[in-house]
Amino acid sequence: MLKAAEHVEACCQRVARQFAKSVIERHFKVNDLVLQSV
Repeated sequence: MLKAAEHVEACCQRVARQFAKSVIERHFKVNDLVLQSV
């Protein structure tokens, strides 16, 4: 049971790392023009 929980945790961390790589970090300031998707 403990080994299964560790495996699930490792999978979650792997998926989180992959997602973090694909996210593009953007910094906005007040009064910046930003496209808004509706």
